[in-house]
Order: sequence, then structure tokens, then C-alpha cells
Amino acid sequence: VGPLWMIDSLVLVIVGIFTMVRKETDQTSKAEAGS
Repeated sequence: VGPLWMIDSLVLVIVGIFTMVRKETDQTSKAEAGS
């Protein structure tokens, strides 16, 4: 297991990407429902 700061930064990146993907999927689903 690497240093704690490396794990923390990795978790932050994963959470950031996860939230971005969720926002994009939400927008696309809303657009499809609107059209």
C-alpha cells in the first residue's frame, strides 16, 4: 500500500470522475426525455 496522500488523491480523482459521468448521464437522459 502506498502513502496515504496518494490514496486520498486517487479517491478524490475517482469521485470527481464519477460525479462528472453521473451529471453527463443525467443531462443526456433528460434531453432524451424532453425530445
